[in-house]
Amino acid sequence: MSKQQKFRVYLAGPISGCSNKDQVHQWRNVIKKSQYSKSFDFIDPAELPLLRPGATAHQAVEEDLRAIKEADGLLVNMWRESIGSAIGIVHAHKEGRPVVVADPNNLKNRTLEFYADAVTDTPLKAANTLLDLLRAEATWEVVKRKSQREPFKRRKLVVSIRTACRRAKCDDIVVPRLALPAIIERLKKSTRRISHSLTTSDINNAIVATLEYLETDSVHAETVKGVLVEWKTTVLKKNEDFFKNRSSSTVPSSGMKVDVASSKSHATIWGKAIKALDEIPSKDARHVFRTISATPGITRIDLRQFNSKDSRSTCGAFVESSPTPFLIEGKLYDKGKKGTMQTFQIRVQDKGEKERIANDIKALLKKENRWFD
Repeated sequence: MSKQQKFRVYLAGPISGCSNKDQVHQWRNVIKKSQYSKSFDFIDPAELPLLRPGATAHQAVEEDLRAIKEADGLLVNMWRESIGSAIGIVHAHKEGRPVVVADPNNLKNRTLEFYADAVTDTPLKAANTLLDLLRAEATWEVVKRKSQREPFKRRKLVVSIRTACRRAKCDDIVVPRLALPAIIERLKKSTRRISHSLTTSDINNAIVATLEYLETDSVHAETVKGVLVEWKTTVLKKNEDFFKNRSSSTVPSSGMKVDVASSKSHATIWGKAIKALDEIPSKDARHVFRTISATPGITRIDLRQFNSKDSRSTCGAFVESSPTPFLIEGKLYDKGKKGTMQTFQIRVQDKGEKERIANDIKALLKKENRWFD
């Protein structure tokens, strides 16, 4: 987006249920005359011809949906419950538009909070939050093949997930809403985000990692069942290399390269130094480390000391957060030439995320019956 270009913002809020014109127009006029007028061009539904009294219900709905689709984002002042505003929020989400809600009277509606990207207590704060969201994503560029670049489009991301949902016979409104915030957060943490660029693989990795995580969550597993498989099938037709790369010696996670290696000769239970994941001779051990590497937030896995005193009947692992910043400690159990228990350290990008990452790994390994306490 150029410096001169403005974002188009739809001002949603109660209209038909208001007692007087001031309730309809006053807060909207305050926003339109505020400092945010320098960054926003406002779409005021109270000023749209077909939303005024006299239009048929069909005409009003068509006009409203068209305006929402043309907007870059929704600012909603939910000072009282509004059926029209709530429906508008859902439609904005379907179109991949960010939604920020002002809840000045503390309605604290859980459904509303679920569909909103953020909830504040005043319309002006909502405008500020929405501006931050729009500006952040407006600077992103997607690097495609042959070094071609195009602006990042949230709507394109939402449409691809909704398509997979419909094919999996899952709710194509709820699932994207569950996945989108986590996907955006993963993209924000991509190492290439420093230069405001993303690759299609960054986006693919973020989507897959998020859907994999939701599948391991007992609360959401049934809701997202089948979506990941359908999404992979759709993407596989367009980009087979992506899935080949995910099974290679380095597994991208949230746009980051995750290496699995040892630093000393003969420092592993398999009797040799390991320089990459594919060099581990044990198929089961490779699978365990690929599962761990797929967890968002990991930057590297270092293979450490080993012994032959600890053993299990099958291959699996255990991890726990380390007192050392940025580290998670782990043990892998497998039958190698030199031993049966291989220690390893997981390095994370954000030390504040260690507990979350350790729990995510535990959930993934438990799902595959590869976890040992």
